[in-house]
Amino acid sequence: MERNQGMKGVPVAFFLKSLLFSYILTGVLLALLAMSSGQRGAVKNHRLLFRRRYMPYYMVTLAYGCQKRIKIVFAPWVVINLLGQGADTVALLTIAVHLAGTWMAPVIGRLLDRLGVKKMLLVEAGYIAISFSAMGLVAGLLASGGIDPASWQTWLVYGAYVLCVLFEQFNMVHSYMMRSIALNPSEVTRTLSVGLSVDHVMAIIASPVMGMIWKAWGVQYVFVVAMLSALFQVAAAVMTER
Repeated sequence: MERNQGMKGVPVAFFLKSLLFSYILTGVLLALLAMSSGQRGAVKNHRLLFRRRYMPYYMVTLAYGCQKRIKIVFAPWVVINLLGQGADTVALLTIAVHLAGTWMAPVIGRLLDRLGVKKMLLVEAGYIAISFSAMGLVAGLLASGGIDPASWQTWLVYGAYVLCVLFEQFNMVHSYMMRSIALNPSEVTRTLSVGLSVDHVMAIIASPVMGMIWKAWGVQYVFVVAMLSALFQVAAAVMTER
């Protein structure tokens, strides 16, 4: 009851400001990437390469950085902190994720060949919206006492966790997209390095912001943010030709 009262006492503005803070900083990063395209269309900084043409890849990587951080930090914490399970349970769930991934990866690969990058980005966005919504729902029920950790409902949490973590299998779509839009094969590696830098920056920003949202507003809203970040995949799909 005290937790619910504390959440009600937090103004909506706090949640919105935290969310805006995260996306403003990452937006500034994207703006710098866009402006880095000079008259020659590319600027080389050490081994990194920036092109406006590759903005869809940067956007997808930005979203993936946020989603991955929530998957790595906050999804296991739901199992440990809210469900009361130990690290051994998380390890078993990780094994289950890898086993499911051995089946899911070839399926995504075949769909990528059949549908193309554009449609697969939309499929990825839909999967992220569904899986993170499910995780947010069970996490919110756990926090409010709607799920009994000692009952069969625990398996709902485990299933949502596996679905949530499996989204990382879609990372192959991002790499394939970069190779398909590259002007020159020699630019792929350097652009992937830029994507890795964007991923790391987003990871640094996302962790404290999501932690503040969890503490002040509620655990389910952390996964709502992850769900909303799938809009970056939608935007990248719109910007991709095929």
